[in-house]
Amino acid sequence: MSGKLILVAPNGYKECAGPLKAAELISSSLKKHLKEKGILNYQILKRPVSDGGDGFLEVCEYYFGINIFTHEISFPWGNGKFLTKAGYSPENKTVYIESALVLGLKLIPVEKRKPLKLNSAGMGELLNYLNGMKLKDGLEIEKVVIGIGGTGTSDLGIGMCSAFGMELFDASGKKLEPFPENFNDVKLITWKKPELQFEIEVIIDVDNPLLGEKGANRVFAKQKGASENDIEILEKGFQNILQLAGARQYGKLSGAGGGLAAAFQIFFDAKITYARDFIKYELGINKNSLKPSVLITGEGKIDEQTLLDKGAMILINEFSTVDCTKILFAGISKTGLKGVHIIELSKYFPSVQESIEKFEEGINIAVEEIVRKYF
Repeated sequence: MSGKLILVAPNGYKECAGPLKAAELISSSLKKHLKEKGILNYQILKRPVSDGGDGFLEVCEYYFGINIFTHEISFPWGNGKFLTKAGYSPENKTVYIESALVLGLKLIPVEKRKPLKLNSAGMGELLNYLNGMKLKDGLEIEKVVIGIGGTGTSDLGIGMCSAFGMELFDASGKKLEPFPENFNDVKLITWKKPELQFEIEVIIDVDNPLLGEKGANRVFAKQKGASENDIEILEKGFQNILQLAGARQYGKLSGAGGGLAAAFQIFFDAKITYARDFIKYELGINKNSLKPSVLITGEGKIDEQTLLDKGAMILINEFSTVDCTKILFAGISKTGLKGVHIIELSKYFPSVQESIEKFEEGINIAVEEIVRKYF
């Protein structure tokens, strides 16, 4: 295999490496092992990807040259503040936000992973801050692009809306705190759409509905710490809020981000962009512009959720009709993919935990294996 294009386009690996670091590790290891095998006439194209989840901001920084800034917001459980990061592109007059850095599961200690007691107020606080920057600092913001994925909250974005003045009341007129544990008691919602100085575009990492068996709560809430009983409470609470908000007039609502994407649809008239379109058109990784002989992608876990068109699967689908060798590095794989060589990194170590701790070593061994087998 000489004179051919190798496209290295991994998603992030939770607890191990973001998309950029993963792409760098794979690329450098490839150069080493290809050189050892005497294969010199090739081009490695490094193109890290994000489906809107973990690593979204670093991918935007890599492609769009954004300036990173910080702002203090509330933790999802309501007590205490922390500094979150976002990025601004002067050229595009656009701010990029990674919801995993605002409401991410990785920000929430295990003992606090109780979705009924968590909300998205921090996202609202950040957006409120951005809305005032034009007046305060003369900063031009025409668009805010938000990557939604990796969130630890399931509150239908009500916490976010509370930062813009939304209030919830029970049957006696008592004001309720904007946490999901109270949603079933809500009888009245007061809300006035805020005047934003920018439009909002939301990049969603999964294509699933808001409610039902394949919805936000039944598919994702358990991994956020919800019990089966919690999930039923969340589902009924969402239904109550949607009815009170008159959301039946809306079309398909997204289940991404524990209902955060749906809130942007309902309350902010945001544009919803699927991650596959963001990767194909904004990042320029598509079969019309690239003709690789080898595609190397990957992410932490390959399972049924991957099939919902998340990061690595987007690349596999995009190049499905391209005659190239398709390789996927997975930390753990629980499903096969037709026509794809899946390399499970955890197989090189006695335990999954050791494979996480020795991620760089695992990548190097995996690259050595694929060079031996497929080059």
